Amino acid sequence: MSLDTRTLQPNFVVQLMRLLPTDQEVAALQSYTGPKEDLGVAERFLFELLCIPRLKPRLQCFVFILEFNARLHDLSENVEVFSYAIHDIKRCTSLVKVLEIVLALGNYMNGQGPKGGAYGFKLEFLTKLADTKTSDNKSTLLHYLVDYIHRKFPEYISFPQELSNVEIGAKVSENIVSSACGRQSL
Repeated sequence: MSLDTRTLQPNFVVQLMRLLPTDQEVAALQSYTGPKEDLGVAERFLFELLCIPRLKPRLQCFVFILEFNARLHDLSENVEVFSYAIHDIKRCTSLVKVLEIVLALGNYMNGQGPKGGAYGFKLEFLTKLADTKTSDNKSTLLHYLVDYIHRKFPEYISFPQELSNVEIGAKVSENIVSSACGRQSL
């Protein structure tokens, strides 16, 4: 059996894989000793499929080969979008300054305690800025940070406009890339 990409389409091969006999059907067909002519059309078809060595892994490989270019194209587009987002982040000096302010604010709040004087923070901390309330519960640390930057460093307040590709790039998740790569189990 050879792969003829002009006649075999991925959906046909997937349908053929669905028709492969189950273990129970294989056992029943292998134990059959009567004439093949007595079998129904479907049973004869399954009987013929049993004669093809390593049929299931071969069909899986065929599907992979047939879908490879489309998968590669999709993955390439996702990587390109993601790299534009990374490029925006790398060249955005205002973002670096805002993150420096966040670090300084965190170090100030933690004082000389075990978390004070940190050289960095985990990015997950940024999502907690909106959760950290003031003592009167009227504002959050994020509100304070925005107000502080707006008053002291107004040139940094527009950094989101420099990150036009980041929102699109953030939609490219590890799951999308993993599924596009789709490891075939043979």
